[in-house]
Amino acid sequence: MGARRSSRSLAKGSESNADVIRKVIGLQQDAKLTAVELSAGFCNQVMLVKRIAYDGGEEALVVKLYSNLALLRTEQRQRGLVDKKLSDLNMGSQLVASTDEGIAHRYLEGRILTEEDMHTRADICAATARLVAKFHLLEVPPQFDDATSPLLW
Repeated sequence: MGARRSSRSLAKGSESNADVIRKVIGLQQDAKLTAVELSAGFCNQVMLVKRIAYDGGEEALVVKLYSNLALLRTEQRQRGLVDKKLSDLNMGSQLVASTDEGIAHRYLEGRILTEEDMHTRADICAATARLVAKFHLLEVPPQFDDATSPLLW
């Protein structure tokens, strides 16, 4: 699954990563969850989170906890906008929650693409190219109209 355990924490002050995850996904303090850091992520902490319902069922989410660097690079009014648009257009995983601390999407079963995949799998390259082309046809959300520097996300 491409996951690893990590002790690195982006939580602030006395909060634990679990506390921050609970805030992002709106989970009660007494509800059960498990979290494993995924092996990919640029500057944020990206976790595979399973929230366990009171009836024993579970839901898998990918939760990105924003780092201080990510918070500096994006304005509050811009965070999560593109994720929501892509979710609404079925161009990305379903957006579950977006807060100042992070963002959560439904987990899609699969594996992490490798550099080798992109050089040897024509089916993956063609599908990726079509999706990127469709993405580039989208209108830029008005919240980005006053951007004075390149957008990083």
